Amino acid sequence: MIFGLNDCIVYKAQTAHDDIVGWSVVLASDWGQSSYPKWATVCTSEHIRYNGKYVVVDFCAQAIGAGGGCAGGGGTYRSHTGDAEGWQIRADKGWITLPR
Repeated sequence: MIFGLNDCIVYKAQTAHDDIVGWSVVLASDWGQSSYPKWATVCTSEHIRYNGKYVVVDFCAQAIGAGGGCAGGGGTYRSHTGDAEGWQIRADKGWITLPR
């Protein structure tokens, strides 16, 4: 599996004969959960790793002109396969599967 990150969007490479032939969006954070307008919120950090069982992604967003910390829509996500279906977000009471 080959992944790319850009502006808190996760892309998964589409391959053919060991060549990358395209990219698919498999996860994009929803900044609309924050109290700030979506257009005024930017991705400030993003990380991806594999922990032996899951592809794990961390996003952080901040409203333009606001203080430190992550706005709504950031957080930690995980997936067994990294495909567009089946991503979960870490919540206070465990992992919640995201609707598609």
